[in-house]
Amino acid sequence: MFSRKTFLVHPEDEKILGIARELSTQLSYYKQDIRSVTWVDKIGLRRAPASFLLIMQHSLQLSVAAMGKLTPEEWRPIIASLLAYQKNMNREYLKAFLPLFAAGLLEPVILIPIVKYTDLPLSFVFLDIAIGLIFIVVIMALFLSLRLQKRMWFKADDRAAALVGKGLLISSLTKLAAIDSSPMRGQGLIRPNLQQRIQHLSA
Repeated sequence: MFSRKTFLVHPEDEKILGIARELSTQLSYYKQDIRSVTWVDKIGLRRAPASFLLIMQHSLQLSVAAMGKLTPEEWRPIIASLLAYQKNMNREYLKAFLPLFAAGLLEPVILIPIVKYTDLPLSFVFLDIAIGLIFIVVIMALFLSLRLQKRMWFKADDRAAALVGKGLLISSLTKLAAIDSSPMRGQGLIRPNLQQRIQHLSA
């Protein structure tokens, strides 16, 4: 394998870029015109895990930790999943946050009648009960929203598996998991970690 310093654009990067463009066409996702591949060492102050993947400013950003560890064809299912996720991201996020919006709308519907139409001594009792119920509803809505956000990644993996093959996606995710000894914090709550994605596809 040649050193990337030898080339202005490494041949493997060219192949990965070609695969990303090909998948964009197959998924009819033209919002992001991917023009380059960038290898990222850090996200803020933290080292980028091997599973890091992002499209930003027309660049497909991958982690230096995974550089040269996967072939361009092994990147194909991973990139397909990312593109499938980003294609429907806005619509799916709207669905995910609908429970929270509904909980927010519920608050004035419950509180205003209590304050306006209930006798003063009773209004404090009912108000406390109502606030407690609203708090419970908001927590449940938040939990549901987080689950729906996590499900977005599973749906993207399903779409990618249908496009390039489930076995290839599981194989690439497994290879990333073997490299990735320090997955990003927070994964598993909003975004599934690699093991959860593998388990979902294997189920």
